[in-house]
Amino acid sequence: MKKIFIYIIVGTSLTSVVSCKKQEMAEENNVKVCIAFDDPDKNQKILINTTSDAAIYWTPGSQIKMMSQSDNITLMYTGASNNIANFVVAGGSMPSGDYIGFYPASAMGAYNSIVFSAPYVYMIDPNNIDNYLSDNLLMYTKTKYSHGSSDTAFFNPAMTILEIPVKTDSGTFTINNIQLNADGPSETWGQAFIKKGQLPNVIGGASNLTEIDKTNTISYGFLGQGLVVGTTPDTLKLLVWSSPNTPGLKGYIVNINNGLLTKKITRNTSFLNSKYYKLPTLNIPDSIVNKAPSIGDVHAGGLVFYIFKPGDTGYVAGETHGLICAPNIIGPMYWSNSTTYCTTSTLFGTGESNTNNILTTIGTSAYAALACSNCTQNGYSDWYLPSLEELKILSSNIISSFPYIVPNIYQTICWTSSEKNKNNKTSAYVVRIKINSSDYTFNLENKTSTNAYIIPIRKF
Repeated sequence: MKKIFIYIIVGTSLTSVVSCKKQEMAEENNVKVCIAFDDPDKNQKILINTTSDAAIYWTPGSQIKMMSQSDNITLMYTGASNNIANFVVAGGSMPSGDYIGFYPASAMGAYNSIVFSAPYVYMIDPNNIDNYLSDNLLMYTKTKYSHGSSDTAFFNPAMTILEIPVKTDSGTFTINNIQLNADGPSETWGQAFIKKGQLPNVIGGASNLTEIDKTNTISYGFLGQGLVVGTTPDTLKLLVWSSPNTPGLKGYIVNINNGLLTKKITRNTSFLNSKYYKLPTLNIPDSIVNKAPSIGDVHAGGLVFYIFKPGDTGYVAGETHGLICAPNIIGPMYWSNSTTYCTTSTLFGTGESNTNNILTTIGTSAYAALACSNCTQNGYSDWYLPSLEELKILSSNIISSFPYIVPNIYQTICWTSSEKNKNNKTSAYVVRIKINSSDYTFNLENKTSTNAYIIPIRKF
């Protein structure tokens, strides 16, 4: 099998395109690919290397896809030096012919109907806040690449990046989620952002992407406890897929932690795809840093979903206490493999005692309760399995605003610690949580079912 090396030569201005000159091909399976930039501001920073100022970079296992009318070729990254990335065919060979190329290789469809979808929520690792870009930044060939005769395939970035430095005036603040909202456009037509698009059939001479689905909101979530920022700015890079023509656009609004802090960006034209934007520093004032925790805030190892009120067990006048859910879901798994009744309740405030009763009654057979008891997310170990009423409140108050807690599917089934009664010993209650909605349903599920997840909760 012959190896194919793709050389990706990157610049930060129009000179990057000009620098890709015709060269004699060393062997028939060598291919040179350039990233083409249209803006001459010399500030693109969509680099394909591992330097500290790179917005994205290839990592081992990164793939490019090349598709012809008859062939579907996957190219695998093997290493880089001096802004040159080397790729090799992942099995087989690459026949001569006309190709469409795109990255990332997750788009679906035949060569003339390739569809790329942005994720429901861009998930960001707070320990590596740029890494998500290299998994999601769409680039594709704007003209066909003829393998065997053309020496260069030109890839164009189809998205843009907004660089936003964020810092506090003093102390630290945890960012759990960010939303970028378009200000002005209709919610039903003319939205500002693309969610799904069909790549042009460049083999057939097409050049423009077809917008299939659009939205006025892009969501970004942070894994684990969230991104902790302080007085030294952390530079966030928000990936944006803009619709080029947006009627009624007045600007954009950056919402941090479900609107706790907002910043408006005034402009009446869409962000240009493949251009890199540097925005002013966003300062988080002391009034927000020192604010008492409220619903939706990151606090004490998780997300606050309920604040105790007078009459609630745990309420203390003049103090703020409540319930927190862990940011990472567990499972799916059994509730138990026992039909023993554990004397549990559905009422609010009984999740902790339910969990203890389950563990005392059936011990290691208490899979869901035991998983919560053994949970140590974010340094806390006093998690428990919520009761039916507690999980219903969690679903209403949190999941609609923080959909990344649960898997990225339409609805997720989650266990409660509540059985119905001693006459129905084989079942426990589950709540069916709908993504991006405060709606939910609940019903009984056999305790040995393996299709339900767990969201541990704790008091603070």
